Amino acid sequence: MYRGDLTRVLNIETKSKLISSWKAHLLASTGSNMDSKNDRGKFRKGLGLTTNFFSEKFLLTSNVFHNNINRKSNNIKNVLSISDPSSTYNETTYADLATERSWDTENGTYGTFRAFYTFGYNRDNTNTRSEQHYFPGNNYQQRLYEEQNSNSDRKQNHYSEFSFSNSNDKWGEFRWNQLITYNNNKDWQSLYIYNEENNLQTSKSLMHYDNLNKNFHVKEDVSYVNSITDRIGYTLESSVDINKGKNHSLRIDTLESSTTQTYLTIPSKLRNTEWNGNAQLIYILNPENDTQISFDYSVKYENGWKHQFAWNMLSPTNPQTDEANTYSYKINNLTQKQEVSFHFFPFQKTSCDISAGLKETTLKRKEKEMDNYRKTFISPTVAISFVHTDITKSWSAAYRLHNFAPNIVQLRPQIDNSNPYMLRSGNPNLKQSYLHSFLFNCNRMLGKHNHTIGVIINASIRQHSPVAKTTYYNAETYLPGLQYTAPAHSSLISFENVEGYWDIKGKLIWQAPIRSIKSKYALSTGFNYEHNPYYIGENKTTTRTYDPSLEHFLLCNLTKRLKITISANTHYVHSINTENYTSKTFYQTAGATFDISQICKYFYLSSHYNFIFSRDYGINKEINRNHTLNLNIGCKVLNRKGDISIAAYDLLNSHRTFNSQMYSNYIQNTWTNYYGRFFTINFAYRFGKVKSNYEGTTNDGSIREYRPMSDKM
Repeated sequence: MYRGDLTRVLNIETKSKLISSWKAHLLASTGSNMDSKNDRGKFRKGLGLTTNFFSEKFLLTSNVFHNNINRKSNNIKNVLSISDPSSTYNETTYADLATERSWDTENGTYGTFRAFYTFGYNRDNTNTRSEQHYFPGNNYQQRLYEEQNSNSDRKQNHYSEFSFSNSNDKWGEFRWNQLITYNNNKDWQSLYIYNEENNLQTSKSLMHYDNLNKNFHVKEDVSYVNSITDRIGYTLESSVDINKGKNHSLRIDTLESSTTQTYLTIPSKLRNTEWNGNAQLIYILNPENDTQISFDYSVKYENGWKHQFAWNMLSPTNPQTDEANTYSYKINNLTQKQEVSFHFFPFQKTSCDISAGLKETTLKRKEKEMDNYRKTFISPTVAISFVHTDITKSWSAAYRLHNFAPNIVQLRPQIDNSNPYMLRSGNPNLKQSYLHSFLFNCNRMLGKHNHTIGVIINASIRQHSPVAKTTYYNAETYLPGLQYTAPAHSSLISFENVEGYWDIKGKLIWQAPIRSIKSKYALSTGFNYEHNPYYIGENKTTTRTYDPSLEHFLLCNLTKRLKITISANTHYVHSINTENYTSKTFYQTAGATFDISQICKYFYLSSHYNFIFSRDYGINKEINRNHTLNLNIGCKVLNRKGDISIAAYDLLNSHRTFNSQMYSNYIQNTWTNYYGRFFTINFAYRFGKVKSNYEGTTNDGSIREYRPMSDKM
């Protein structure tokens, strides 16, 4: 038989018309910890079911999943993934239901209605230990602050969302969206604090926190889009956001001195309502190249209050009011913004967007216990960007001026003594801050071999940046502005505006295909610099951080069934402050992923190895090595509709979670307990049915693809 040239044909309409289809998959996992020291989740489990039904204009889906293997979704690929689980212990349960209905009439009207509901229940456990090694100061030559934190929380939430949209060629487009959430959360925390000066213990504390929080949130959004003429269009948007909350905290402070021991019960309530409105008018100057000008006006009004009361219950028959944690205030904030934007093409294949406007924010706070606050912040808004697009090269450049008004927490001079040795307070004299950001991005294809090179440069400059101001008290000190007595060997962290912050980040990326081994290679090198000023007491100091890096990435598809990924990252962080105290840390990571999709027709294998090495050349001289190996072996069963697999995480039992970072006047080392060493036996099954003029379904329940029968001709 004569065979002519093959021709690819697209958009073929067959006689087999889809009427409806439903698909589902079932997941089940069981396993155990491989670390005898881990008392959380000794029995690992997971069970989930997902079902989907859809037709041409209707969709219905449901999803149920429970697991304690640190997976947030019962997607089969996610559950069988060999990526590292989270270092925390997490137990998740959720159930959701979603539906969608669409319509399309002959008069040009079409729309969609969507409804979604989910219930979630999460439990998390985290254990960390941190040490803060302070640089020598006026009051000490050596100082150590240590925390051991054990945290457990339970989160129960309900989430629902409804949306409606209807569009008409004549009457425009109308959209409505409603979001309702209800959260019922509870957490427990145990915190041990240890202070040391000049190698002598100065204080210690053991604290317990119980916190119960209930929150109700409703948000409504409405928008309308239409055109007056072929060149003039407009958009109207409005939303209301209501947030209500109740909180009840119990705090027990066990300090060295019984006179400072407290047993606090702290109930509180809050309510916040926010209205947003936006109007936009667009005029197309030149329809041929889409040159246009737009005028925007937006307004936001926020009204809310919070009441909190605290009693010391050391003597239950005679409770005493705790003034530091008792307060009540109301807020009224108004923000208005006017902006003009212009979009045009100054050169061929190059577009430009320019916008400028004015933003006005008025903050009001009424409070009996302290002076009322009222202040108006006025600032310009500016943005300009260029984008050039071509077949072999593209580039973009942008500048934007951001402005940030201080929030209520930063402005209120209210002491926060939830940690009596790390006190916090706001500053009512804060100014608004400005951020100038610059971005340049360029990509170019080299030669005929699809090699590409890219450059990314990002820089920012901040004015009046709000930074932490830390004041240390080596003796018990009364603070008249806060009407509070700070205990000996405690620190007060407040806010202060500072000038001189700027940073720059750059990266060079080269990508090249290696066709001989069906691979893709990428090499990138980068350098980051940060100039970060802050206050220690009344003294301003600056930390300069240098951060060079080098990355390699290789993706190999050696065969149709074999995929290998190799990556490496070299990283060095050098920080030095005004007093010439330094922190030097070297990082080296390497990873490899090995996937075989088919072995002896039915089996498959995935493995992931990750190596992390870090060495600190600073105070503690810490050396950390991690070797993590995760493995998943499985086989296809039940006519390839099912999977049975065994997954194991951290087979080498060498994962350690350690981090070291330099802050204002100290270096912090943090160790976190790891709960990710376990194994699971997993079963997954896919099933479904397609109803159409053609009888038959594929193995996984999806729509059968149309394929030519040339081999049988």
